[in-house]
Amino acid sequence: MDMYKNLIDALEKKREMLRKRVEKIEAGFRSVHSQDSEDRATESESDEVFQALDDVSRQEIQLIDDAIKRFENNQYGTCTACEGKIQIKRLEAIPYATMCIECASSAS
Repeated sequence: MDMYKNLIDALEKKREMLRKRVEKIEAGFRSVHSQDSEDRATESESDEVFQALDDVSRQEIQLIDDAIKRFENNQYGTCTACEGKIQIKRLEAIPYATMCIECASSAS
């Protein structure tokens, strides 16, 4: 499991960065919006983009949390489909991967 520790440390750092992003986005939603109709239209478009970023960030936080739980339960790096080992190169590319490349390819 020590070979996975660096990946988990990187995930924890990324999770913290994503949490800060979500906080900033939420603070932006709470800010006062303009009374001008043209400005409100632009702000509405921006809000949609920020909402999408917020959603993606929250989804990634969940994936990271799940990976950390798998690590804590000594299941990190084990394919959830075939129970074989997930190659370290795959985990380096997608640290919250739950399936080996063969099972992921078959699933898609």
